[in-house]
Amino acid sequence: MPVRQTVGVGRRLDPAELIWERGQSVFAFLTHDWDFEQPERSDGGLVYHRSGLHISIKYWAWKNEQGFATTIRGVDPEGSERSASLGCLYVACGLGPPQAVPEGAGTAHTITKRLAQHASALRQVMPHLQDSAIATLLKRCQGRDLPAD
Repeated sequence: MPVRQTVGVGRRLDPAELIWERGQSVFAFLTHDWDFEQPERSDGGLVYHRSGLHISIKYWAWKNEQGFATTIRGVDPEGSERSASLGCLYVACGLGPPQAVPEGAGTAHTITKRLAQHASALRQVMPHLQDSAIATLLKRCQGRDLPAD
């Protein structure tokens, strides 16, 4: 069970719990429009699955740093797995700069904002993630073969 942290006289949700509670409705388009299964809870957030494609939305913390990340992992026809950040895929698809998909996190307000920003970016990227295009885009991100500004 997630731990609730006490701050002053009020309580705030654990970041992963915040993602579990609010993320399912924000990312519902994945199950409704793109044939993903219902999300699974992970240690830091949510994971969506469909054949050949997996999307992880999570909060992470390490030492004094924290972030919010959406990662897409695909399996190509040969069975090789590749993954990339949503920001990299957003750029690889020619949709805009990586700053449109910020990854900094800290407060509940910022995490709520990141959920909306990442959902918006993912809505734009999803039409590009069809069949053979998935492997090509993920490979471009791993090699940083991205469009020039």
